[in-house]
Amino acid sequence: MKEKMYSVGIRRRINALDHFWQHDDYEFIECKIDTCGGRYWFADPFLFERDGITYLFFEAFDLVECKGKEAYSILCEDGTWSSLKVIIDEKYHLSFPNIFEYGGKMYIMPEMSEDYSLKLYEAVSFPDEWKITQDILSDVYACDSVFIEKEGVQYLLTNEMYHNVPNGQYASCWVKNYLYPMKGLKVTGDGVKVADGDYGIRNAGKIFISDSKLYRIGQDCRERLYGRGMVLFEITSLNPYKEKKVKNWSCEEIAKHIRSNHHGKIIGSHTYNFSEHYEVIDFSSFQTLSRRIEILRKWHNTKRNIYRILGFVKRCCY
Repeated sequence: MKEKMYSVGIRRRINALDHFWQHDDYEFIECKIDTCGGRYWFADPFLFERDGITYLFFEAFDLVECKGKEAYSILCEDGTWSSLKVIIDEKYHLSFPNIFEYGGKMYIMPEMSEDYSLKLYEAVSFPDEWKITQDILSDVYACDSVFIEKEGVQYLLTNEMYHNVPNGQYASCWVKNYLYPMKGLKVTGDGVKVADGDYGIRNAGKIFISDSKLYRIGQDCRERLYGRGMVLFEITSLNPYKEKKVKNWSCEEIAKHIRSNHHGKIIGSHTYNFSEHYEVIDFSSFQTLSRRIEILRKWHNTKRNIYRILGFVKRCCY
């Protein structure tokens, strides 16, 4: 059986203004992180550098439990990667581990749309131990949320998914962008819808400043194809919110510049982020699910169904 799986590629930057789209001959090299016997695949990469150490945070999708967890790996001096370490694991799916530093503290704001909430995690002991420090939004189907801070003014730009999307669309592809005012990492007012659609609307990484310009990168999800490519926008105004398209990349174009041992055809790319010395993307392809993982998944689902039945019986009896 084949399933859509993701991998992560990394590229070393030349300087602080260097990005892959400025070159015709760029190359991303696949990050060879141990998959724990094929149990995990990796997506939504974020980078953080501290004290000469490069941390790669990502969604580690558990093929047995069929949900994402937040994890990290460290880039070693010889170019290899440390074993993954799961740091946030909830009952629901997690992805998009948006990690950042604010006020001398480390935070992660993951996507947790299955919980219909948006929460902020603070590092108790970086990078291994985290705790929920506040509820940012509740009763909202929010995904891939990012902070914007410019000249001391803060905003939250979040993508909200809906089940009543236009005919023929997927909820994961057609989203609405809402801009919330913030102060001290807390939402201070109602969100304002600034865009909706399937082309470049869903966020594909952090909002960033390069050469004094503010940029947002979004996903190309046209034709009901989730994460088929990426679109770069320059944000020209925050209030009112305005942006203009700068460039876009199809998965076919990106695939030409990825060095990977995968035999499957690359069919998508939906996250880009960078740090001082590196930049990362993810890419997807159809890969064969091992027989071992299939068996473990069936056993896990069987146990989960038994627990649900026992819980139902217990409620009925008492």
